[in-house]
Amino acid sequence: MEQGTIRQQFRNIVCFLILGYLTVFLGEVITAATVDIFAGESTWLNEAVVTTGLAHVVMKLALPWVYQKLPYYGKIALLLFLCTSGLVIVVVSTSQGARLLGLTVFESGKAMAEVVFLSVTAFYGHLALNSFVTGGGFGIVMGAFYYSGK
Repeated sequence: MEQGTIRQQFRNIVCFLILGYLTVFLGEVITAATVDIFAGESTWLNEAVVTTGLAHVVMKLALPWVYQKLPYYGKIALLLFLCTSGLVIVVVSTSQGARLLGLTVFESGKAMAEVVFLSVTAFYGHLALNSFVTGGGFGIVMGAFYYSGK
C-alpha cells in the first residue's frame, strides 16, 4: 500500500513540475522576443509591456469569477486555444498592431494556465504546489537560455 502512494506522489510531483515548466517556458521566450519584435520602436515596445501586463492582471483577477462552471477539459481547451492563437498571430503577422494583439492573447492564455493549474494543486497537497513552482522557476531559466542561444 505504501509503495503505491509513494509512486503516486512521485507521479504527481513530476506532472506538476512539467506543468509549471510548460506554463512559464514559452512565456519567457516570447517576453524576451518582444524586444526583438519591436526593435527600434520604443512606442510599440512600451505598449507591449503595458498591454501584456494588463492582460495578465485582468485575467488573474477576473478569471476565477468567470470560469468556475467550466469543466477542466474546457478550461484546458480554452487556454490552449489562447496560447496557440496568440503565438500564431505573433509569428505570422507582419503588422505591429497585430503582433501586439497576439502578445496580449498569448499572455491571457498564460495567465489562465497559471490560475487553472495552481487551483488543481489544492487537490494534491503541498508537494504538488512546490513542484509546480519549481517547474516554473526552471522554465524561467531555460526560456532565457533558449532564447539567448538562438
